[in-house]
Amino acid sequence: MKAGVSAMLYAAICMKRLGYPKKGRLILFFNADEEHSNLGMKQFLQEDYKADYAIISEPTGLNINIGHRGSAKYKLYTYGEAKHAGIVENPYNAIENMNKLLSALFEYSAKIKKTKQHRLLGSAKSNVTMINGGTAPNIIPEECNITIERRLLPSETNETVLKEYKKLLDVQDVKYKIENTTFLSSSLIDKNHELVNKVYYITEKHKKDTKITAFKATCEAPFFSVEKSIPTIIYGPGELSEAHTANEKVHRNQVLAAGRNFIEIGLTILEESE
Repeated sequence: MKAGVSAMLYAAICMKRLGYPKKGRLILFFNADEEHSNLGMKQFLQEDYKADYAIISEPTGLNINIGHRGSAKYKLYTYGEAKHAGIVENPYNAIENMNKLLSALFEYSAKIKKTKQHRLLGSAKSNVTMINGGTAPNIIPEECNITIERRLLPSETNETVLKEYKKLLDVQDVKYKIENTTFLSSSLIDKNHELVNKVYYITEKHKKDTKITAFKATCEAPFFSVEKSIPTIIYGPGELSEAHTANEKVHRNQVLAAGRNFIEIGLTILEESE
């Protein structure tokens, strides 16, 4: 994101020096906590911001990403009775109870990859990504919990996803509790939207074979597109495959190209503003 932020700042500085915006308004909105609790965007929702368009400069290789799957996390708990492991004869074990639910969750994971499909965004996903249980090696655990990471399609809501999980788990004859910890909707804009057309035309002049596709990860686009009904694309320098690697990098030519394109995009849109 540093590359995208740099390119946007560069473009804004150049436009300011050229005396823009002569019409309309250009807003740079940078915030923190994007990969945890989205505190920056939650604050944004409390502000009276309005916009015709939004561009999030995640790494897309300067291809135009018109949407992404949403992401939700759920915490699932099972319970047992804490007793000394050396003397208890019939342990009521929280980890053993969780194991009964895991099989059902893994079957569900395989099923929705085939049954929940979107032509552009791909399939919905459900993965168990963390597990915790027990307090000491010689004590039967009284609690076990897992984290379920769920990738969402446009039609899915927190209520519908929770209903699916409860329907799946209720028949397993295990006492459990499930709660949602984060929920970020999917985001999608029509590939023929005027914002997509403007950015495509400008990019294609300098970079042939510009692709209009989906963003493989999740970002904060829904705060604009869903919560504030602002048409939003994901578009920036760098490759997503570099994210979270030991030596993240973005080629400087892409950063420079992004800055140039952002200037042209900004001038085009502002010139058309009323």
